[in-house]
Amino acid sequence: MRYFYLILFALIVIPVSAMADENALKFKDSTKDIRELEVLDMLKTELKFDKSFPFGIARTDLNDDGVDEWVVRDYTDGCEIAVSCRFVVVGLSLKKPIILAQFYAGNLKVMDKKMFGVHGFAVYNKPNDDFTFTRYHWNPKKSTYSTQY
Repeated sequence: MRYFYLILFALIVIPVSAMADENALKFKDSTKDIRELEVLDMLKTELKFDKSFPFGIARTDLNDDGVDEWVVRDYTDGCEIAVSCRFVVVGLSLKKPIILAQFYAGNLKVMDKKMFGVHGFAVYNKPNDDFTFTRYHWNPKKSTYSTQY
């Protein structure tokens, strides 16, 4: 009977914990992808972003339309030590990269929940608390993410 409960526990808990991390962004620290290079060039122009400094870039599809959006994590200014890095969310408009949002956070995850057909973000800012976050949803009136909708 003990093995039955152990197997039942493994079948229930392990898939649930794997699903919890399903929306974690997978950042890479370099790119040769032409579209990602366009994103970084736009950030250099718009935000004085220097791609020679450490950064991370992750692809995601925020509105499930088959077209990627990108999240760029800027590691400059020692943000890993301060536990608050700048995250910039970039999408495409008329095939050109545009900024959809900026967050300062310790971590950022894409939420399952959608508003107006677009996935929201969970923005984590408490270094010792993995359960407290601020929800940001797409605000179509402002064409950006905000806590108000």
